[in-house]
Amino acid sequence: MQFAKAHSLIPDRQCGSRKRHQAIDLALSKQLVWDLLILQRRAAGWISNDAKSCFDRVVHWVAIVTMLRFGLTWRVLSSMFNMLSSATHRVRTGFGDSKRSFRPPSAVPFQGCGQGNGAGPPIWISVSSVLITMMEAMGYGFECLSALESQLVTAQCFCFVDNTDVIEAGDTVHHSGEDICASVQAAATLWSGGIRATGGAINPEKSFWWLIDFEWDACNGQWRFRRKCSAAPEFDLKIPGLYGDIEPLCCLEPDDSERTLGVMLSPLENHKAQEAQLVSKAKAWAEQLLPHLLHKYDVLPLIRTTIMKKLEYPMALTTLNAQQWQEIMSPVLQVCLPKSGVCRNFPRSVVFAPVDYQGLGVPHPFGKQVYKHLEMILRHMSGGTKTGAYMDANLQAHQLETGTSFGLLQQDYQNTSILASDTWLKRVWKELESLDMYMAFDSPALSLRCHHDALLIDLFMDLEVDQDDLLWLNWCRMFLQVATVSDITTADGRYIRQCIWNGFRDDTYRTL
Repeated sequence: MQFAKAHSLIPDRQCGSRKRHQAIDLALSKQLVWDLLILQRRAAGWISNDAKSCFDRVVHWVAIVTMLRFGLTWRVLSSMFNMLSSATHRVRTGFGDSKRSFRPPSAVPFQGCGQGNGAGPPIWISVSSVLITMMEAMGYGFECLSALESQLVTAQCFCFVDNTDVIEAGDTVHHSGEDICASVQAAATLWSGGIRATGGAINPEKSFWWLIDFEWDACNGQWRFRRKCSAAPEFDLKIPGLYGDIEPLCCLEPDDSERTLGVMLSPLENHKAQEAQLVSKAKAWAEQLLPHLLHKYDVLPLIRTTIMKKLEYPMALTTLNAQQWQEIMSPVLQVCLPKSGVCRNFPRSVVFAPVDYQGLGVPHPFGKQVYKHLEMILRHMSGGTKTGAYMDANLQAHQLETGTSFGLLQQDYQNTSILASDTWLKRVWKELESLDMYMAFDSPALSLRCHHDALLIDLFMDLEVDQDDLLWLNWCRMFLQVATVSDITTADGRYIRQCIWNGFRDDTYRTL
């Protein structure tokens, strides 16, 4: 693994079984790429697939070739796979090893790297890395340049063990969902073919996909996701199933959330699905605890070490408010407070207060959520990770979208939030604003072209333009692809050019 990392043989978004790579970071990366699609209005096919028994179906010769690529010697690999192919297997449980055993019934050995084999995860990483590299070499995936610095941002696949998301996006904003259906099908066919060639298979029952596309809502002056019935309704994405039969994958609506990497995710933010899952976890935990007798001094520490850990995991992506978190915690407190010798209706401000201030010391999940958001932003932006690159691209796209001289998290939410698309960063921005917090980054700014030049949106806000008018002015600005006064005036700055008055974009004048 160290050899592969040193020679850049492992793709960035292959996060399973790797040091300092967490599933929640990969989930956040997926959310940030969705947000980039929203900000750019790019059509894309997003295929979330599950490989059936990936460790148990790896073909040995494929694993050997890919492990040779990772720097292992033939003698080491030959010794390991000869042992795996000729071994006698027994079932081991908490009650001991089974008396009955099994071995290959013929000269053809069992395939796979074996459950419990310490080399299993590196073997799967070596195999899946070749598949991801294959997708990249064939040109599939999502690519864009960051809005202000023109840094290349890419995403082909997001892999965590056997859970993989395959992406195929349109090359430009002019490609609609109907235009990319053929390339999405080709990407799905290539990926499923690669999985089958290595011995695996995709389970259609645990796989699904989204066709992401956008349309302009002229009545409300907003872009919105196209529904499944309007975006290529007759197209069915098909892949070979477990037994080789061609089967269609379930196509979801943009706001249909599915549990991936332990979090309820969808391209169009759906906080109700995640909230319902958290409430279900809290109720199930409370019901299991209810019939048991506990020492009253053990109950409150039990909250911190058990159920709070379950609730903390998805907090990096959730943007629930304090009231919603208190409703999630309600079933837990209704059971635990009486068991700890406290009235179940005890004031929640005291329940969540620190022990140093005479509270009960139960951590408020909203505070934990804010901490997770800050930790994610600071760790990835300062660490130069791939997730940090997606964050930076989102911040630059938002700054171009709002047309202001400051980064998104440094702006006044009340003034410019109407100009920004609904993304994870915007929801975090709203959360920080409610707590009178802000974060500053040394980020690039929209450039001014001459002396006494100014950004149009800054001028509109100085003139205290109404919020609705500001929204429409910004849409006009983005349609014309202008940002400053010099972009719309003649060279001497005295007159607005005629094409701007007529609402025509001058593609030869300037590119942002």
